[in-house]
Amino acid sequence: MIDEHLALFAGFTSFAYHLVECTEFKEFVLALNPRYELPCRETLKKFVARVAHEIKENIKELMKNSGKVAICVDIWTQRNMVASYLAITAHFYCYKTGKLENVCLAVKQMTTTHSAGAVKAITDEILAEFNLSDDRISRFRADNGSNIVAAFRESLIEVSAKLIDNDFIGPTLAEIDPNLDDSFDEFAEFDQLATEFKRAFPKLLDCVAHSLQLPLRKIIDNDADLAAVRQEVFALLNKFSKRESNAFSSRKVPSEAGSTGTDTMEQSLPDLRSPHGDS
Repeated sequence: MIDEHLALFAGFTSFAYHLVECTEFKEFVLALNPRYELPCRETLKKFVARVAHEIKENIKELMKNSGKVAICVDIWTQRNMVASYLAITAHFYCYKTGKLENVCLAVKQMTTTHSAGAVKAITDEILAEFNLSDDRISRFRADNGSNIVAAFRESLIEVSAKLIDNDFIGPTLAEIDPNLDDSFDEFAEFDQLATEFKRAFPKLLDCVAHSLQLPLRKIIDNDADLAAVRQEVFALLNKFSKRESNAFSSRKVPSEAGSTGTDTMEQSLPDLRSPHGDS
C-alpha cells in the first residue's frame, strides 16, 4: 500500500527518484514509519510503470462503457527549454459511472519538428493505444496553430470523401417493401443529412479562447488607455519570464523514470486511479 502511494506521488509530481537513496530522506521516512523500507531508485521506477499501466487499463475500461469521445490536443513548449510536449485529453460520458469523465491520455515528448504530419502521427499512435478509432471520436479540439489545423483537416478530407462515395449505398425502403411509396426514402434522406452535417460541422473545432484573442486584442489596442495598461502588464510579465529563463538555463529537462521521454502513461499519470463505480 505504501509502495503504491509512493509511486503515485513520484508519478504525479516532479519528485526526483534519487531521493529514495538520500540519507536525510530515509531518516525522514524512518521517523514516519520505522517498519517501512524504502525501495531503491530502480525499484521505484518499476512501481511507477506498474501503476501507470494499471491506470491506463482503467481508462480503457471506462471508455469501453462510453459512446463518442471528444479529444483535446495541445503542444506545450517553454521558452529557452530544449523540449516540447504534445498533450492529449479525452472527455466522454461513461454509462457505467453516469458521469462526464475527463482523463489525460498522454503527455508525449516531441523529438521532431512540429509539422502537421508529426502531430498527426503522434496523435494517431496515442489514440490507437486506447483503441480509439476515428468513428469513436466526436470532435477534436485544438488551438488555431497552422500545424494542428492542417494535421486534422487533412484527415477529415479523407473521411468526408468516403461519406460522399457511400451516400446512397445500401437498400432503400422501396427495395425492402415494393408496396411503399418510394417518393420519400428515409434511409437516403438520413444519409444525405448526415453527410451535410459532416460538411457543415467538421470534427476539428477551433479553440474559442484563441479565436477571441485576436479581435479582443485589436479592441484593446484601439483604446489608448487600455493599450498602455496592456503594455505595462506585459513588461512586468517579461521580467518574471527572464528570471525564470535564467533559472532554467543551466538545467536539462528530466525524463520520467529514466525513459527517452516518448512513453505515454509513464510521462504523465492521469488523475484516475481506478474505474469509478468499482467497490
